[in-house]
Amino acid sequence: MREFSTSISNALANGLKPDEAFRDTMFFKDLYNLIPSKTRLRAYQPIVDVLPLLQEKRNEIYPFPQWFRLEHDNIVISKKALYKLEEYNIPPFDLSPISTTSPLNFSESFRHADYGNNWMMLNRDGCIYKYNDEVDFTTKLKASAITHHQNRTVIGGPLNGLWADEFLEELERLVDLSELEKSGFNLELKKNYIFWSGYDSNYFPFSLLFPELVFSDFTNQQPFTELLYSNSFGYMEMPFKGDVLDMISSNGQVFVFGSDGICSVAISPKASGATFHITGSQPFGIKQRGAVGGDENSLVFIDVFDQLWYVTNRGLEKLNYSEYMKQLGENIWITKDPEQELFYIGDLDKSFALSNGRLTRIYQTVHQTSGAFPFRAGVMTETGDKKASFKSDKLDLGNTDNKTLTGVAVGLDTKTEGTAIATATIDGREFSIEPISLNPDGYAATRIYGKQHIVEVILNNFEGINIDHIELKWQIDDRRQRRGTFTTQNSSGAG
Repeated sequence: MREFSTSISNALANGLKPDEAFRDTMFFKDLYNLIPSKTRLRAYQPIVDVLPLLQEKRNEIYPFPQWFRLEHDNIVISKKALYKLEEYNIPPFDLSPISTTSPLNFSESFRHADYGNNWMMLNRDGCIYKYNDEVDFTTKLKASAITHHQNRTVIGGPLNGLWADEFLEELERLVDLSELEKSGFNLELKKNYIFWSGYDSNYFPFSLLFPELVFSDFTNQQPFTELLYSNSFGYMEMPFKGDVLDMISSNGQVFVFGSDGICSVAISPKASGATFHITGSQPFGIKQRGAVGGDENSLVFIDVFDQLWYVTNRGLEKLNYSEYMKQLGENIWITKDPEQELFYIGDLDKSFALSNGRLTRIYQTVHQTSGAFPFRAGVMTETGDKKASFKSDKLDLGNTDNKTLTGVAVGLDTKTEGTAIATATIDGREFSIEPISLNPDGYAATRIYGKQHIVEVILNNFEGINIDHIELKWQIDDRRQRRGTFTTQNSSGAG
């Protein structure tokens, strides 16, 4: 009986299936530790962990540790500790504890702004900071996010109105609050506000911890409101009612992500003091704090509907992948690789990589990466093993007849041990064969009869693997609905 061959090479370039609207042979149903590219599947390049903390203890401190490689400092944050990190050419690196005046017990990841000699890290537990060569932690300032944008600091989602008690006490001592214009100075900034500094501000944000930095320059004859009107401070309510959860500076704007809305703001050169104005908004929020990541060139986020979105200088693009994003639970991490258009997306149990808009699963949830080393340095949590695999969607192969999938040929550039599993549907019931070992040439004789076939190949190790083609071998068995010459289709749907 004549044997036909069908290539699913398009899936090598496309990766996981974004949604149900696409053809079955153009995408994989599952793909693991293999990165899709234009011509092949290449092996995932793992992150080399620089920290001596043992992997088996990561589930006890997740979503930590965090590594901040700052301009003048190298800081690691664990769940209940703070460290200085010493870099070497070969990991793991050494950690030196940093003592703080307040006890540490963090529940969520930090966002940071780096000013060189000084820096600040914020979350809704409190603030870790360095000022005048001192590193410490305080609960005076709590907020969801902080970012540095065009030499201005922006803070979003303040928990306690942003102002510390000491700040309000200094303000009361300086002026009569009843004389302040309420429209120009709102003392109770809510969680859906953002708050920003002037350019290269000396007052902000450290005056929120040390009020004397700003009030020592003002008297009753020079009201504090003048500082606001000069835009050395400023604030804005977002066009949504829920909390600001995260912010990213990207493509000349600040993207503000809330629990029930998203907006972008930019500096308006025409406004007094070059204040911010809203440039766009969406009527839905993000899945959770942490479900966003990126840099000045691009970012991705997961919305409340589990849809993945991609933002570049070309605008906002919905990638979807909701089938996979809904598998992520609490404490999601999204981190961008500093050297390529690659995002790491994961939680404690599941990990993905998005390469140029194409998704795959990987075995590491990556917390941070650095491009400053000859190896791929970073901090990560392992969520799986080092096998590689792919699984097709249901394959009709261009027709709905019953047929026999006789074999699967995997184009490997190195000899690799692995197995193939095939599934088919007969009269509405699904049947599978026992795993078949791949021969040294990457072929497995599956031979399974039915329709809507599914093919899964599992390789024992992903390292060094490249797959440049996948061929399905099959025979037509049921011609009751066929007349004339039968033709096959390739993975693009062309005859």
